[in-house]
Amino acid sequence: MKFTLKNIGIIQNAEIELNGLTVITGYNDSGKSTIGKIVFSIIKSIQSYQFAYKVNIGEEIVHLQLILH
Repeated sequence: MKFTLKNIGIIQNAEIELNGLTVITGYNDSGKSTIGKIVFSIIKSIQSYQFAYKVNIGEEIVHLQLILH
Protein backbone atom coordinates (compact mmCIF):
# COMPACT_ATOMS: atom_id res chain seq x y z
CA MET A 1 0.00 0.00 0.00
CA LYS A 2 1.48 3.32 -1.03
CA PHE A 3 0.57 6.75 0.38
CA THR A 4 1.48 10.22 -0.76
CA LEU A 5 1.01 12.87 1.92
CA LYS A 6 1.10 16.61 1.34
CA ASN A 7 0.62 19.41 3.86
CA ILE A 8 -0.73 17.30 6.72
CA GLY A 9 0.40 18.52 10.12
CA ILE A 10 4.15 18.99 10.10
CA ILE A 11 4.53 16.79 7.00
CA GLN A 12 5.03 18.91 3.90
CA ASN A 13 5.58 16.10 1.40
CA ALA A 14 6.06 12.37 1.99
CA GLU A 15 5.71 9.15 0.05
CA ILE A 16 5.30 6.04 2.18
CA GLU A 17 5.05 2.45 1.07
CA LEU A 18 3.73 -0.07 3.59
CA ASN A 19 4.99 -3.50 2.63
CA GLY A 20 5.36 -6.26 5.20
CA LEU A 21 6.98 -4.80 8.29
CA THR A 22 7.40 -1.04 8.01
CA VAL A 23 9.32 0.91 10.65
CA ILE A 24 8.89 4.67 10.87
CA THR A 25 11.67 6.50 12.70
CA GLY A 26 12.63 10.11 13.16
CA TYR A 27 13.29 12.93 15.58
CA ASN A 28 10.68 14.20 18.02
CA ASP A 29 7.96 16.26 16.32
CA SER A 30 8.85 14.97 12.85
CA GLY A 31 5.40 13.54 12.03
CA LYS A 32 5.71 9.87 13.06
CA SER A 33 2.50 9.93 15.09
CA THR A 34 0.70 11.82 12.33
CA ILE A 35 1.61 9.08 9.86
CA GLY A 36 0.39 6.42 12.31
CA LYS A 37 -2.93 8.20 12.76
CA ILE A 38 -3.39 8.61 9.02
CA VAL A 39 -2.67 4.93 8.31
CA PHE A 40 -4.99 3.86 11.15
CA SER A 41 -7.79 6.11 9.85
CA ILE A 42 -7.47 4.83 6.29
CA ILE A 43 -7.49 1.18 7.37
CA LYS A 44 -10.50 1.68 9.69
CA SER A 45 -12.37 3.50 6.91
CA ILE A 46 -11.76 0.65 4.49
CA GLN A 47 -12.90 -1.91 7.08
CA SER A 48 -16.04 0.10 7.90
CA TYR A 49 -16.90 0.42 4.22
CA GLN A 50 -16.42 -3.32 3.63
CA PHE A 51 -18.61 -4.16 6.65
CA ALA A 52 -21.36 -1.72 5.63
CA TYR A 53 -21.26 -3.07 2.07
CA LYS A 54 -21.66 -6.67 3.25
CA VAL A 55 -24.51 -5.72 5.62
CA ASN A 56 -26.35 -3.80 2.89
CA ILE A 57 -25.94 -6.60 0.36
CA GLY A 58 -27.26 -9.06 2.95
CA GLU A 59 -30.31 -6.86 3.62
CA GLU A 60 -31.02 -6.56 -0.11
CA ILE A 61 -30.84 -10.34 -0.54
CA VAL A 62 -33.21 -10.93 2.41
CA HIS A 63 -35.58 -8.27 1.07
CA LEU A 64 -35.52 -9.86 -2.38
CA GLN A 65 -36.23 -13.30 -0.90
CA LEU A 66 -39.21 -11.90 1.04
CA ILE A 67 -40.65 -10.38 -2.15
CA LEU A 68 -40.21 -13.59 -4.12
CA HIS A 69 -41.95 -15.80 -1.55
